[in-house]
Amino acid sequence: MEGLNRLILGPYGDKDFQLHYYSEALLFSVNARHQWVEPDLQPLDFPELP
Repeated sequence: MEGLNRLILGPYGDKDFQLHYYSEALLFSVNARHQWVEPDLQPLDFPELP
């Protein structure tokens, strides 16, 4: 439970997190709703969690 709380309270829990990586046009596109699309603003880099 502690790990989940850290995840939600950290940057990944931000409701606009995905908008740092995807433009709204791409994120809400039909293509993105049906399959994985690569981010168009910056790459998704996930650091290791301690």
